[in-house]
Amino acid sequence: MGTEALYHRPSPTKPEPRHKIYPYLLRSMVITRPNQVWAMDVTYIRWRVASCISLSLLDWATRRVLARRLSITMESAFYVEILENALERHGRPEIFKHRPGFAGATFTGVLASNGVGTSMDGKRA
Repeated sequence: MGTEALYHRPSPTKPEPRHKIYPYLLRSMVITRPNQVWAMDVTYIRWRVASCISLSLLDWATRRVLARRLSITMESAFYVEILENALERHGRPEIFKHRPGFAGATFTGVLASNGVGTSMDGKRA
């Protein structure tokens, strides 16, 4: 029937021009073991009066949720907190894949200080 909800679809992960774009490191990689590649899933939940962000940090090989958080803001401290929690509990991955504009310098700084490679698909959102 072509029925569709009528509301503004948020696009909060558009990168700023000054954000660094990292190379895509997964092009020919076969992901076979835990802690090889992690990624973060962002889900935006809208209600009538407010919205909420759900973050889930995933291990791609095992498809396991390593950490999960809900927030009403998109501050970088929220992203860093979930990353640091997962690093503390599960060790560190070889590569962390995320989209351009996802978290900023604070988040990628935590990855770099832990020796984790950063991978992006290079597409501008």
